[in-house]
Amino acid sequence: MFHIQGKEFIELIPRSFGGNLAICESTSHHPGYFSSSTCTTRNEYFDILYFTCRFYQDIRVNALEDITHVSLHFQLRGHSDARISGLNQPLGMKPNVHNLLNCVAPVSDFIFPQQDHYEYICVGLKPSFFQSILEGCGEIGDELLRNAAHQKPFGLFKESMATDFHQLQVLRQLKDAPIADSLKPAFLLSKVRELTLLTLGKSSNPDAISGLNKEDITRLYAVREYLSLNFLQAHSLEKISRTFLLNEFKLKAGFRKLFNTTVFGFIHELRMNHGLELIQAGGYSIADISIKLGYESESSFRRAFKLFFGMSPAAVKKG
Repeated sequence: MFHIQGKEFIELIPRSFGGNLAICESTSHHPGYFSSSTCTTRNEYFDILYFTCRFYQDIRVNALEDITHVSLHFQLRGHSDARISGLNQPLGMKPNVHNLLNCVAPVSDFIFPQQDHYEYICVGLKPSFFQSILEGCGEIGDELLRNAAHQKPFGLFKESMATDFHQLQVLRQLKDAPIADSLKPAFLLSKVRELTLLTLGKSSNPDAISGLNKEDITRLYAVREYLSLNFLQAHSLEKISRTFLLNEFKLKAGFRKLFNTTVFGFIHELRMNHGLELIQAGGYSIADISIKLGYESESSFRRAFKLFFGMSPAAVKKG
């Protein structure tokens, strides 16, 4: 296992609050160890980190010192483990889970296993901004507000929770805001607030995944990870059930319960987002993209795209 000191690693993912909206992108290559790409978007209230990395071997980050902040962790792909000062339990993250942490002058150790696709979004909140959100949350926010006001470290969930469709939608809009630059500060602020409220809302529903045992949940996460990597292939519930040793009822009901969408709704979302990326990247005609996504006709793709995004592929292409 390769060890790296926190003061070196923090340069890849610096956090700060203050000033007008600023966006910064960077890449880092350490041959034989890891290659990463970072995009940060920040102002005086929030700091949004989008971090992707390929780890060529197991990496341990030692004693990473950070500023006091509230952290909304969203693991999109890959695995990691963390020990954060002030929190009693280690934080294990796997694909499509999240947590909310109140980090008070944290010193953290991280372990990143060898993996090809690590993708992570952290929305850091300035403590005073987080407290202003809690003030409008009634009973749900009262205890959290007391702990935050007294700078008490805490995690919202004992174990990281599944990220649902609504949270993923907001994360997509934070990553690629579909709005004019002049309106982006207000738009992002509203979306950060929305994401925080969606996450806080999960704390009032602790039985959201009741009826599923740990083995079922592990298998359903494996299904989602598999579909995330193979969404352009043809799938059937029968084949997925057989592959992952789940009966069809548990696959359908459990997937919806965990991820707040259906199996094919999830595949559709992935295909639409991939289509959007291809359009924005250029180099492909709408007809080519419709074929890549498995549509029988260009017109079918156009209708599906407009229903999903509220605008036509041609309008996106024009910019």
